[in-house]
Amino acid sequence: MYLRGINFWSFVAILALLVGIVTGPVLAQQDPQEAPPQQGAPPQQEAPPQHAPPAQQAPGAPAVSVDQQTLEAAAKAYLDIQEIRDEFLPQIEGATDQAQAQQLQQQANQRMVAAIEKNDLEIEEYNEIIQAVSQDDQLRSEFLALVKKEQEARRG
Repeated sequence: MYLRGINFWSFVAILALLVGIVTGPVLAQQDPQEAPPQQGAPPQQEAPPQHAPPAQQAPGAPAVSVDQQTLEAAAKAYLDIQEIRDEFLPQIEGATDQAQAQQLQQQANQRMVAAIEKNDLEIEEYNEIIQAVSQDDQLRSEFLALVKKEQEARRG
């Protein structure tokens, strides 16, 4: 399915990339003896991950300049998308047939797009920010801090 120029599977791939970028360093920091973090637990940022190589800007890739307001919007959209994914993934995995799974995937995709747009971002802009976060350690740190701040604000 194509929705506003983006294929569902491309969107899922981008989302998976972001989840790996944001949660990978956090999970790498955990002691293997510790239990995994509770759903909705804020990412931890005490030390750089020891097992993950540092992300670096791809050679020849232009640096994306992201202002604070736009980065905050992307962090909010990211959390919205995480909630949608958490809601739909068990339903999709439990679908009784292909048609039901596809219908659920389409609903999830539409809600993810709406979540991005609700935060005053275009799909391409959001994807560019996520790509920049994956390539720039400083930007990733800022993004993670904003995600944590938004998680705390949502908990009230």
